[in-house]
Formats: sequence, structure tokens, C-alpha cells
Amino acid sequence: MAKTGKGTRVSRRVALRTAVLGATGVSLGVAAGQGRAATAAQQPRGLEGAWSVRVRDEESGRQTASILRTVAAGGGFVDVYSQLPPLGVISQGSWEAVAEREYVLMSIGYRFDANGQFSHLLRAHGRITLDESGDGFSGTAQAARLDGSLTVLDTFPPLLVTGRRIPTQPQP
Repeated sequence: MAKTGKGTRVSRRVALRTAVLGATGVSLGVAAGQGRAATAAQQPRGLEGAWSVRVRDEESGRQTASILRTVAAGGGFVDVYSQLPPLGVISQGSWEAVAEREYVLMSIGYRFDANGQFSHLLRAHGRITLDESGDGFSGTAQAARLDGSLTVLDTFPPLLVTGRRIPTQPQP
């Protein structure tokens, strides 16, 4: 670089070297970002996300519930059951990883009668395993009806639970 009365003048060689180094840095940064994105896409997904869940009676195979579940990072989830009246059931719960692709979950939700009055609480506890893709799960659960003071009123037969991840893009 040469000093002139008007400031610093950069030689063509320095300018060219700076441009090449800068372009190389940008290229490496883009390649690293693409590499991270490709690696993230190849890794199986965890439990976080939105799910369509089906619950069946283990003994009869009869479907007992259809649920939309949203699982948040850090161990929380919300279930919205399809059954009426009049608002269905909304449960909140917690989850914890216990092994690779295995989770335990516990939820409690309010149940209402046909007039919209509180009827009982529904408590469910289960264990699920994600499939290899991370887009499905299966497992078992136990459920019980509780009164407002959390006393068990009765329990349900063992339940089978399956879920499919709700995709971010429409499927053909």
C-alpha cells in the first residue's frame, strides 16, 4: 500500500489477494452452512413437533381417542382430543427421554359433561418409542379418571398409542 496526499492507495496485487481471500471465506462459510443443514436433515428427529395420535384399547383394538399433540423442547406438551362435548379434552403434560428414541409422558386434562360443567380429570401415563425416521411412534399407556382432589375414580384397560408427525409440507 502506498500513502498519497489523498489517503491510502491499495495496489492491484493487495486488492486482488483480499478479494480472493474474501471470496474463499464466503465460499467456505456457505459450504459449512450447507454441510450443517445436510447433517441436520440426515439426523433422526426428536419428539418435538406436531403429531396426529391414535389411542386404542389394547384388549379389543377399538379406537378410543384421536388426539392432536404439540410437543415442545424442554419437556412439555399439549393434547387436544377430538371427543365432544362441548370442547373435547385439552390436556397438558410433561415428557422425558429415558433412552435413545424412548420417552415417558404424563398428562392431566379436564373433562366436561354435556352441559359444559367439570366432570373429572383424565390422567394418562405412557411410554413411546420413535421409529427410525423420527416421523412415527408407538407405545403403551395407562389412563385413570380422577376427581377434583386427584383421587382415582377408576382406571381404563391398557392402551396402545401410535402417532404420525404432521409434516410441514402438504403430502400428495
